[in-house]
Amino acid sequence: TIMVAERASDLIRGKAPLREEAPVWQASEWQHRQREGGPVRSVPAGPAA
Repeated sequence: TIMVAERASDLIRGKAPLREEAPVWQASEWQHRQREGGPVRSVPAGPAA
């Protein structure tokens, strides 16, 4: 919502909009992994709840 408000304020002020084809970073394995790399510290396995 902040981005929408910033864009609306730019339009009201008469500023030129930013280009839409700006490059965006995307993880190479985004379909199979949530994060890149492993955890910083290991978490010991506890009893099942």
